[in-house]
Amino acid sequence: MTTVHSSEFEDEVPEVVEGQLYRVLSNVDGSLLLELRNGQTAHANGSNLVELNPGDVFLLGNGQIEHLPPESWPAGDRTGTVVWAGGSDIVLKSAGATYNFPQRTDEPFKKWQTVRLGPDGQPVAVIADEPIEELGDDDFDPESLIIKKEDNSTSLNDFGGSASLVRRTLDLATVALSSDEPLRTMGVNPIKGMLFSGPSGTGKTFLARGLAAKLDASFYNIGGPTIVGKFVGQTERRLREIFEHANGNGPAILFFDEIDSLYTQRGEQNHEATNRLVGQFLSLLDGFVAYDRVLIIATTNLPGALDGALLRPGR
Repeated sequence: MTTVHSSEFEDEVPEVVEGQLYRVLSNVDGSLLLELRNGQTAHANGSNLVELNPGDVFLLGNGQIEHLPPESWPAGDRTGTVVWAGGSDIVLKSAGATYNFPQRTDEPFKKWQTVRLGPDGQPVAVIADEPIEELGDDDFDPESLIIKKEDNSTSLNDFGGSASLVRRTLDLATVALSSDEPLRTMGVNPIKGMLFSGPSGTGKTFLARGLAAKLDASFYNIGGPTIVGKFVGQTERRLREIFEHANGNGPAILFFDEIDSLYTQRGEQNHEATNRLVGQFLSLLDGFVAYDRVLIIATTNLPGALDGALLRPGR
């Protein structure tokens, strides 16, 4: 008897599909790891599967197998991303599953490389030195972050804090978002951003929304879960898309609530993704064209947790 268990299921074994095409990725004493044409993997075991070898292609139905020539498998090998690389082993992720392979001695695989897998499922060649995101997976739209102006009725007159604080932030935001570019003739660049710090409930978000309403600016409400993607490089790309969208939709305020959750201190103790995200954010700040009518406003309860480069003059 042959049983098949798709990796998509946990608590039930799906029925065997008559005429389903499979390719063997590995065979350990009759316990097979199979590949389906939709990119999913499946596990199978049975006495009639012991003789199958990696790379074999067959049809499965009613517990019977029909051997087919390797060329029966449609062209196009799978790819994978190296998520860990050591001296003797590598860990590779492909089609949502993780595999372990021996490290090759000549030109060892490196972390985050995209590699091509042969018919037997083994990594055979490097396609790119960076991960390649899955096509069609990202439906992120910067437009979805904008709070419609008609939905933002916040008024600075309702802010219960210091009047001098409101005047100061309004003056800075007015200059940064003004289309008249009042500082150009003076040779002075307007600020690129403001940081509001203080305990929860002190009106940081309220003040930012009030400034947007007062200056009739597009308000992009950006939170960590909104832009963080599951693929390497996806978060940075989303961040670039936000800046580009705002640059063509000014005057605009990019509001990063609890910015310390995204841009903490860089260092060896942090994950590589954190360091890369902070670097991308700094690059976008430095690349901002002056007088483009885009202002960044961020809030935090922990200003000491931010990377020092974010707070230097000019940023």
